[in-house]
Amino acid sequence: MDKAIFKNLKEYMFEGKDRNGKKLEFTLPQVASFALWDEKNPKDLAIIEDSIDELKVHYVFVALNFGGNDTERAPWWKDWNNFHCTTGPNGGDSRLQNLLNKSKFKGAYMTDIIKNYPTPSAAHLAKMQDIDEPTHIKWFVDEINLLETDNIQMFLLGKDVEDKFIKQE
Repeated sequence: MDKAIFKNLKEYMFEGKDRNGKKLEFTLPQVASFALWDEKNPKDLAIIEDSIDELKVHYVFVALNFGGNDTERAPWWKDWNNFHCTTGPNGGDSRLQNLLNKSKFKGAYMTDIIKNYPTPSAAHLAKMQDIDEPTHIKWFVDEINLLETDNIQMFLLGKDVEDKFIKQE
């Protein structure tokens, strides 16, 4: 990956409102990541910034929203931590590690469509009535544009994500 693109991703700021209407700001690294894990210490996210040349923005994995809940917000919002939780409610992220870290998709970009609504499942998210979906779609499009490539292979992780894409056509 080009270092200038990485710098743009790292510094990008989303601005919006939380569920209570209060101003919310968060950076792209708080809600996205790359399919790259340190085999000896999967929680060590320094590998991402230490391996910029291995990052691949032409492969993009898209999930609906990141897991967890607001009471656990801090651990989920650390830079590049999304998709890197190997214990707790998102322990399934270790399956991504096992699948992607030893494949041609190692280093792929990973993100969610819905950015600031952590829930334990898509079913929980579907019950929420206060999501400003057009804003999230705009954020997602802006984010993909930051990758600065016309050659993206996008992998939608689940029917709920596919439904969001079909709805936008």
